[in-house]
Amino acid sequence: MGFLFQVYRIVVPKPIRTSILLKQLRKKIPAYFSSFSLIQLNEDQKEVVRFVEDNGVKIFPYHFTEKYDASTIEVFEDASVGLKYVLQDGKKLYFKRKWSVARIRKSFHDLSLEQDVDSPH
Repeated sequence: MGFLFQVYRIVVPKPIRTSILLKQLRKKIPAYFSSFSLIQLNEDQKEVVRFVEDNGVKIFPYHFTEKYDASTIEVFEDASVGLKYVLQDGKKLYFKRKWSVARIRKSFHDLSLEQDVDSPH
């Protein structure tokens, strides 16, 4: 089993492995919770199960995440220091020199989700 898993990890690229795992979880999470009666589940659990059924598995399985879209994040470049940045509350938030615009958008998107008032984090 260990050998096959190592071959799988080498042969199948990580984005594809992640996609497969998320599709499996989208089915398994609601199936697991369906084994409980609705009385046993609290409101947070019910909300998460409904979210996963409708939207798939996300880091934060709540509707507040719909307020954020990584593709709308503007990334600027500060030529004086050679770094890219985004504006947060009117201030520059700099990122590592080698980071691509896509990586900066993803990182800032995730940071915004984590810091949202409605985030359970």
